[in-house]
Amino acid sequence: MRHSFAIVCLLSVITTFVAGQAAPMKVVPIPAVLGAPRPFPYPWTFPTASADELVSRRVALAKAMVNGVAITISGPTPELASGSRYKPEHDTWYFTGVDTDPCVWVLVAKDGKIESQRLFLPVFNKSYELWNGRRWCAGPESAAAVGLGPDDVVPMSGGNFGGSNSMKSVEDYLRTLAATTPPTWFIDGNIGNEDTARLDISTPDRGGMIKRFLKSVVAKPKFRGLGSVSGTLRSIKSPHEIDLIRRAAWITGEGFHDAMREARPGMWEFEFQSLMERAFISHGCTGVPYYPIAASGPNACILHYTDSRRQMVDGDLVLCDIAAEYGYYAADITRTFPINGKFSDRQRQVYEAVLAGQTAAAEALKPGATLNELDAACREAMIKGGLKPGELHPHGLGHHVGLDVHDPGAMVFKPGMIITIEPGSYLRKESLGARIEDLYLVTETGNECLSKMIPKTVAEIEALVGAAHRR
Repeated sequence: MRHSFAIVCLLSVITTFVAGQAAPMKVVPIPAVLGAPRPFPYPWTFPTASADELVSRRVALAKAMVNGVAITISGPTPELASGSRYKPEHDTWYFTGVDTDPCVWVLVAKDGKIESQRLFLPVFNKSYELWNGRRWCAGPESAAAVGLGPDDVVPMSGGNFGGSNSMKSVEDYLRTLAATTPPTWFIDGNIGNEDTARLDISTPDRGGMIKRFLKSVVAKPKFRGLGSVSGTLRSIKSPHEIDLIRRAAWITGEGFHDAMREARPGMWEFEFQSLMERAFISHGCTGVPYYPIAASGPNACILHYTDSRRQMVDGDLVLCDIAAEYGYYAADITRTFPINGKFSDRQRQVYEAVLAGQTAAAEALKPGATLNELDAACREAMIKGGLKPGELHPHGLGHHVGLDVHDPGAMVFKPGMIITIEPGSYLRKESLGARIEDLYLVTETGNECLSKMIPKTVAEIEALVGAAHRR
């Protein structure tokens, strides 16, 4: 459980670009156990999808659209004072691999095939590079990196963000498309009531801005949400995407391993959170996909608790919903543990009932299963474990995970989908909250738990919590 927005860590992402093209990825194999020493120096390059995979995604999109025009546009760059680093709009990243602002991508589909594409990128600007560093720019190198022809990448003119009329090339192209057979426009955003005869990327709702522009040049344009098509494609993860989420889960495990070893009464919630985030940054993560929850005692009964201001005391049960984001792909994992390293009888009963529920749901997860079926199996097991119906989780049992922590996807499961299973029990009168959350990949015959390396049984947790302070 978490907010739908993502607040990312402050970190320097070590990225090698040649006019926007990422170098081949080098990574250290995932160790068999958590806490294993790493080689030095650490070989690492920012992970990106290959040009071939990007092309295959766009081909699949055209097939799903049949006829129409798909448009994505980069998200606004955050202010430096916001404490956030830039994160690309997810459909733009998924189909182009470009994480630069500004960026506009337009695909024209006809009879289920790609008729044409245009990727609009800024021109090289020496002043911009001085202040902000390298970014994707229009040119043959960028075209090759994303699997497009040289003529398919179009420059935006002007200064920092293209100048006062940087979007003119986009405007001209969309007018040309609108003058032909009226297409269906696949784009996300709020349409509003007003029209605009000019594109201006200073607006936060850039998709809505393009819709309003099209209303000014097309009589009664027909719109469909791009997410209604891209969401179906994104719900089935490629081997590349599975590898990134698997690594995000492992790095999250490194954080839990480090932080739980250091945990003891008297620690502040923000200290535990910081230990986990240190592990994320030290492994090259792009940040965190949602604001971390480090909740102790009564705070564990607040589903979206984010203050992290309480000092943990002996006897507290601590619920930590904290995960890493790697290559813009999210993990989403929760662990609950006693701060003193020993479950009380009541804490153990509640915890093991929650764990039994998750185990039952995981056993039911296979192709063709539904989330409702998993939830029913989970609740039955939790009640058998001694919990009352009113003591079971009031939230959904799980959701898809990918570029978004709540990724799009149907709740009838197919191979290649990645979901969470996250039962819980929140007993306010007892100041006792417990949730266990893991990532599961749906396979051809069942499922694989991608976060299985993170301690979860009572014995494993009691052996790990506070181990750094034992003699």
